[in-house]
Amino acid sequence: MQNKNTPWQSYWKDTSFDTFGARFSDENPIAGVLAKEISSINFLNSTPQSLLDLGCGRGEHFRWLRHVFPSLEGKTLKITGVDAAVPDTKIDANTQIYTDNFESLINTRRSQEAFDIVFALFAAEYGNGRKLVRALNNVAKKSMDCLFLMHTPDSVISAKSKISLNFYELLLDKATTTALRILKKSHDIKAFEMYVLGKINSIVNLNRPELMEDMQLVVQRLQQLFSAVDLRKKVAHAHALIEYFEQLKMHVLRLEQQLKAAKNSDSLVDELVKQNYEIKVDKCLQNQFGEVGRLLHFVLVPRI
Repeated sequence: MQNKNTPWQSYWKDTSFDTFGARFSDENPIAGVLAKEISSINFLNSTPQSLLDLGCGRGEHFRWLRHVFPSLEGKTLKITGVDAAVPDTKIDANTQIYTDNFESLINTRRSQEAFDIVFALFAAEYGNGRKLVRALNNVAKKSMDCLFLMHTPDSVISAKSKISLNFYELLLDKATTTALRILKKSHDIKAFEMYVLGKINSIVNLNRPELMEDMQLVVQRLQQLFSAVDLRKKVAHAHALIEYFEQLKMHVLRLEQQLKAAKNSDSLVDELVKQNYEIKVDKCLQNQFGEVGRLLHFVLVPRI
């Protein structure tokens, strides 16, 4: 996914689309079932000292990782995060994020860390399986437990993404593109507001309750934008509206990439089998809402 960073760069800048954030704890329906599964796995090192997190985002779940992967008493688990859409960030002495692509991990090699665990939360499936395995071999200094939770086509997340995509396809059609083009030239916010109101009403009239969650989020944000309009600064307000719709378009691209990636977990497993890696866990993870994703645990033994 090295050439498709833009939608994810905007994701981490735009908190309204933050999937987990500070809420990622055992109370989260995904985190809770994953933590329970992790507690039942026999890792090579039951008290890991160093973890590599692929596709870590801004690292809001690092605290949770330290909770589910307890280190030696008196020691703090060292976490090295990797994300192509997030700038290099040294959070503290034990926490570093590298701007890197996990299909190569060129920057990550600078850390010289001997990782005990490689973790990926809805990330590994976005990459090429062969390139990912090769990159992990390049950073491995010893055998590493690799634990990936991946999207699947039949998960509740994919089901929700399909519904969201359907809503945004209705909202962001050719007519909306034209209305935004006119707004950019005329700065006629009132005319654009009337257009948006008509578009929202047309979607409401479809009588599709499954679209209402996404609609409510969009309507709430639009109400904030339109209510803040000061006609003396209409150019700036028009720009804010256009920028918001650009964010929505980026969100559509992320949804499309997620649904495409959900079909990709088999290729990674096939690559591991082809290279004779031992797969210790390969199962569908479930919570109270249904299928969460595919949990994969394998041991990567460095190969020259």
